[in-house]
Amino acid sequence: MTIFFPGIAGDYESVLDGRASGGLIINDSLIIDPGIGFLIKSGLKNADQILISDKDLLYCNDANAIIKRFNAKIVSETDDIKQIGNSFKILTNKYFLGYIHNPKLTKAFAEEFKDMNILVIRTESTSIEDMINLIEYVNPELAILTGFRHNIDPLLFSRHVKDELKKYKEHLKTQIIAAKDGMKINPDSYNIKIRQKSLKGFI
Repeated sequence: MTIFFPGIAGDYESVLDGRASGGLIINDSLIIDPGIGFLIKSGLKNADQILISDKDLLYCNDANAIIKRFNAKIVSETDDIKQIGNSFKILTNKYFLGYIHNPKLTKAFAEEFKDMNILVIRTESTSIEDMINLIEYVNPELAILTGFRHNIDPLLFSRHVKDELKKYKEHLKTQIIAAKDGMKINPDSYNIKIRQKSLKGFI
C-alpha cells in the first residue's frame, strides 16, 4: 500500500502560492479530493475510483478531467469504502484508513473510525481540539495532517498538535506527521499492524 499527497493546500491563497489542493492517491488508483492542480502535480497514470468529500473546487476541480482521461468513476460507498458526512473510511488490502474532512465530532462519529490504523486529517476544516479528541478516541498508529492554510508551516503545526496531545494524553503512541507536497509513504515503514480483510459492519 502507498499513500501519495500531490499537494497539501487547504485554501485558495495556498493554491496561488503554487500548491495543488485536494487529497491523496491510495495504491496508485483510488483518488480522494482531486482539487485544483491535482492532476498536473500528481503525474497520474491510472485511476479507477474517485471519492469527493466536498463540491468546492478545492476538492473536486480536476475530477472531470480524471474521469475523461482514465474512465474513472465517482463513488461514495463500496464494499471497502464507507462515507460518513464529508469523511471516508477505507479498507485496503492491509490497513484501515480514515480520511477526515469537516467532521461534526460526536461520539458516534468517532466510533465509526475506532478500528482505523491510519487517520488522514484535513487541518483547514478540523480544529486542534477535535483532532486531539479524535486521535485520543481512535488511537490510530499513524495520523497524517494535510490541508494547510496559507502561511501555516506544516512542520510547526504538527509539532504543536503533538505537544498539545502530550499535555493530556501522554499514554498515546500515535505517530503524527505533516504531509508534504509530493510526499509518498508506505505504511509498512511505520510498523503498522496489518488488519484482517473483513470488518464486521464496515458498511
